[in-house]
Amino acid sequence: MDFPERVALNDGEAFLRVTPPGRPTVDFAFRTDFREAPLHGFDGGRAFGPLRLLAGTGFEPGAILLVPKEARPREIVGGLAEAGAAGLLVELERSAPDLRPLWPGHEPGTLVTVKRGMPILGLSGEAFAEIESIVASAWPDAPFAEMASPARFADATGSNLLAEWNGDGGSFAPAYMVMGHYDHVGPDPDGSYFPGALDNASGVGIVLALAEAAASYRPRVDLAFLFTDAEETGLGGAAAFVRSPPFPLGGVSVINLDMIASEAEALYHVYSSGGQAGVSLSLRVERALNAGGVPATSEHPVDSSDHFPFARAGVAAVTVSEYDTQHYHRKDDLPEYLDQDELDAVGDVLYRLIATAAVGGP
Repeated sequence: MDFPERVALNDGEAFLRVTPPGRPTVDFAFRTDFREAPLHGFDGGRAFGPLRLLAGTGFEPGAILLVPKEARPREIVGGLAEAGAAGLLVELERSAPDLRPLWPGHEPGTLVTVKRGMPILGLSGEAFAEIESIVASAWPDAPFAEMASPARFADATGSNLLAEWNGDGGSFAPAYMVMGHYDHVGPDPDGSYFPGALDNASGVGIVLALAEAAASYRPRVDLAFLFTDAEETGLGGAAAFVRSPPFPLGGVSVINLDMIASEAEALYHVYSSGGQAGVSLSLRVERALNAGGVPATSEHPVDSSDHFPFARAGVAAVTVSEYDTQHYHRKDDLPEYLDQDELDAVGDVLYRLIATAAVGGP
């Protein structure tokens, strides 16, 4: 099930250099001191210019701006571009340059509008403080900065994958659809990949196991199993499915699995967007998990995962997640940090829930 998508690839240069007046150039390291930041769809590329700390006194066009997190950079990047900023060095709120961001912040399910001419990099707190010190020590002169962001937006084709189990032999009307997104955040310019074991090979693995169990044990209930693409770019695959569903979505309960069975001893959350249908389903799934020995709690409203496009269309939909960010979007998100027994336990709970739907199960 194909759909159009627009995604930020990392296929350009990545560097940051600051040259104070009369002193040697200071080089900063990609993924240690800084990272790409495709905010609001601003494409990557190079910029060179005087480096200024963003303050209330304005700045000259062509300057590269050092933007503290207190300035709420997500809200002002468009205005800074219109005022003539050549590039932005943005202090990261969580000071995590080893993370790989992908979602520019646009409306879920839409194609981001690409903007060019002002590359943006995110800085660790330590790198921001060092550069801020360089700027202060050079005043009233300005150091010069040279920067390059590897982010390049490209049009692509996303692909959702759907499997159906017709358990009663009649017209297909699934009681449950279990889903997980199989995309991740791709490679760095050097070709090294972000493996994505927890986010979201874990959820995909359980959905596959549930589909295999349905084919093996043949429950007398219709079930759907959906693997979505482009979740990381803005819930694109889920939104595309909702726009053109292959069966009526009325009466379907959607359970999205995203980040399951971290080795961390974290509480599971069953997220919904609110509303009677979503909260009712979240409480049903919460009870099933707790009864199966998987401690869980419901939370709403949460709209940042693939259940949201379904909920916005009036479908009962939730996301089950053990939201552990220790390895989130990092290159050490490896299978060794998953709990196999916990994967089995969550899979068992969900199979009991979906397979007994036709006979009044929990």
